[in-house]
Amino acid sequence: MTKDTEVDARNDALGDNIRALLECIGRNSSKRDRNRNMIAHHMGLDGHGGASMEDAGRRYGLTREAVRQIRNRLTTEMRSALKNQSFPALHKAISIAHESAPVSADKLHKRLVDEGVVGHDAPRFHPHGLLRIAEVIQHPLGRYKTHSIDMGADVLTSICTARQVEDIAKMQTRMRDRTQHNGFGRLKDYRCFLQGVRRENKDAFIRSIAESFSGCHWIDDAREQFTFVNKNNRLLRRLKRVFSIVAQAHISDLAQSIERNYKKGAHDYTVAPDAKVIGQIIAATPGIDQSSEGLVMPTRIQPDPSLLQVMEARIIACIAFSDEGECREKELEDAVIDHERPKLGKFAYSMALNHSPLIMRKGRGRYTIVGPLRQDMADALYERAFADNASADAGGDV
Repeated sequence: MTKDTEVDARNDALGDNIRALLECIGRNSSKRDRNRNMIAHHMGLDGHGGASMEDAGRRYGLTREAVRQIRNRLTTEMRSALKNQSFPALHKAISIAHESAPVSADKLHKRLVDEGVVGHDAPRFHPHGLLRIAEVIQHPLGRYKTHSIDMGADVLTSICTARQVEDIAKMQTRMRDRTQHNGFGRLKDYRCFLQGVRRENKDAFIRSIAESFSGCHWIDDAREQFTFVNKNNRLLRRLKRVFSIVAQAHISDLAQSIERNYKKGAHDYTVAPDAKVIGQIIAATPGIDQSSEGLVMPTRIQPDPSLLQVMEARIIACIAFSDEGECREKELEDAVIDHERPKLGKFAYSMALNHSPLIMRKGRGRYTIVGPLRQDMADALYERAFADNASADAGGDV
């Protein structure tokens, strides 16, 4: 091979085998170096993702038909070399990839390193080349393809069958939408995808999809449940609203109020997190801490009554300023509804009472809030709730 050949020598055993394989083909051609480099570029044996015949030919001034003829001749020679000579690392890499599929390129690379097929310091080797060699020797891995999933800031490359591509796209969309809706996700909700795949491989691939999302955190030691710590997480938005108003809340009260909030207008896929899950998510979230006694407190969340809808602020203010710290539903209704302002009418009252994560039901027809108000919150809350110029439309989502 010439110095122009793009197979990286740091790929250790796998790289050595690939270079040796390329040395076995095109020996009788006066253009052997060009042809070897071209086939390495076309098949992805240079460690990249492969190229079409047009692109591979353009680099060397060849037409698509010329590339096709050279490819057919060289792959025949490659098949013969793979059958008659020993390439243990290459065959082992193909077997590992087939055994692990469907698998992300990152996980496959890690396993190849662990098995000693690829060196620790080697650059990440794109799996496309392995699939094309498997295709040449008619190994079952040759029926797989590389699939790239656009994750916004990143791209997740994986090995899968053509039939699994649609499953992966559906899984990605469902995982993003439902994890943001519920605040957390569970592996078991996605095992219905990728039918016929071994449970171990399936779980590893689901984890790869989850980890490709920004802000992914595993919230249990078994890595069965996860959350996305970002601004679209519905649960984290509610926790921020709660602790912008209250100084602390017991985890069990918080779980009760969140569950009540989730049950109102729930979808068939809505799953309310229990106290244990909420505690695990809090542990992964900056700005909120939980004590050993189960008290949850904000550490970096600023007081902000403007996150509340005006009607929600009215209800919370009435409860907080009552003598017993709780109110009957009829008392609240009489105190907060403004019949002269439709957006502060009975419908707005019902929505705020039933959907606010700050409000807990305490027995039949009685309501309280999840915890004591933050210091110096009383005046700001009252101003938010009852100021003459308060806009009924302003505030966060209920």
